[in-house]
Amino acid sequence: MKKKLHKIFIISLLTLLTYTNIIFANDVVIVEGKSYEPYEKAIAGFQKTCACTIKEVLSIDILDIYTTRKIYEARPELIVAVGEKALKEVSNIKDIPILYTMVLHPYSIVENKNNISGISMHIPANKQLTVFLDVLPQVKTIGVLYTSDEEREILPSIKNATQKHGVALNERLVDKPQSIPAILTDIKNKIDALWILPNTKIVTPETTEYLILFSMENNIPILTFSENQTQLGASISLNIDPYDMGKQTGQMATLLFKNQNKPVLIKEQEAMTAKISINQAVVMNMQLTLNEKYKNVQTVKFHLANLQ
Repeated sequence: MKKKLHKIFIISLLTLLTYTNIIFANDVVIVEGKSYEPYEKAIAGFQKTCACTIKEVLSIDILDIYTTRKIYEARPELIVAVGEKALKEVSNIKDIPILYTMVLHPYSIVENKNNISGISMHIPANKQLTVFLDVLPQVKTIGVLYTSDEEREILPSIKNATQKHGVALNERLVDKPQSIPAILTDIKNKIDALWILPNTKIVTPETTEYLILFSMENNIPILTFSENQTQLGASISLNIDPYDMGKQTGQMATLLFKNQNKPVLIKEQEAMTAKISINQAVVMNMQLTLNEKYKNVQTVKFHLANLQ
């Protein structure tokens, strides 16, 4: 009788453990906008820190119209959207929590959607300027090109940042990319540096080439958001490291799963780390005066929380 009861107990315990594992497996489906090296780095970072099981990694470029169906077939407790295209694709799903990462402009997509949160790629203007001026302390006047998209939200924060740092601002509205050459010709003798914002209406392959050529011809350093632009000839970039952003997203997912009955969404977080990239060859050619600690340095990683 005792052996029978013991056997029943063991079977019941194993059944309970199996059932618990099914319910609380922390299953995740990752959706990426395309197969793209920074996205792959973000996914690798996520895998490093997330206490979860990744059921699927779906690429929209491959699946397209079948993405939503594939997500529901996997029955995840959480969706992780990597990139803006992925976030747009999954944003209409309302019954599964969604975390986004590697998205520059999520707010118009996630507005009034209570099941979506994530990690912001946006670095506050004041922190960006703090870094740029730390690297190039001789800059006294900065040019900024903006569109009507930034006029209401981003431009005021740039104005506040330049005022706080005692730097003059020469801002110019760009109504179309074709107007950029004339604008740059007008301001080239009025600025010490050109601050490029992450706006696809201004930053295109054609305008990037022109901006870098303008920079080199006039010895005006470009301060930008893209490490790729630094490799092409911009002087300095300040950007989010994809692997670190993925790690932070994984930590956020782990916190979300702590409520085992139902994942509880956490409010959006700012990125914790960023990276400065310096094109030393360009700096040397322009004979720019770098802060001593950045001489002969290609990249520097730091915690954004340490910046004011």
